[in-house]
Amino acid sequence: FSNEGEFSYENLMAQNYYLQLDEMVEKNKSTRFHYSSDSQSRLQLLSLSFLDNSGGKVNSYSLLYNELKLPPYNSKKTDKWGYYNNKYYGNINYEDLSTYRIPDENYMQAEILTRITYPTGGHSEFVYEAHRYSRVAEQFDFAVKPKVGSAGGLRIKEIKTTENGKASTRE
Repeated sequence: FSNEGEFSYENLMAQNYYLQLDEMVEKNKSTRFHYSSDSQSRLQLLSLSFLDNSGGKVNSYSLLYNELKLPPYNSKKTDKWGYYNNKYYGNINYEDLSTYRIPDENYMQAEILTRITYPTGGHSEFVYEAHRYSRVAEQFDFAVKPKVGSAGGLRIKEIKTTENGKASTRE
């Protein structure tokens, strides 16, 4: 930390602190996890390898992510559900806050898993969409009323898989 022996929120955030699992060892096999090594970015699992009891690689999986980068932790650029929307609300009047906390489907996809490549060479690609709603419960009328909008978070819209030269799509 920047001040010797001092533990503070600021020092913790400056370190972009995270923990990672590097390896799991079982009786006759182990699994190794390989991560991004850029200390200025979020931790990403890039691949995992399965090894036999002598350390030889049995097979491995690799992962790719959306290239849009997330901001630093606690950047105050999130919608009301806590998902990234790239709208800074730190110095906003309370009356205007709701306009800065609206979901943004493009920014929600920052650094989300987009592809897994399997040991066979095949792969799956993931297409996401925002959660949507068609009704809201109003607090003071105590009624459910029609209203269409996007909610925070993503769900998988479709999975495109290619294996042995054959492509398939699941929705």
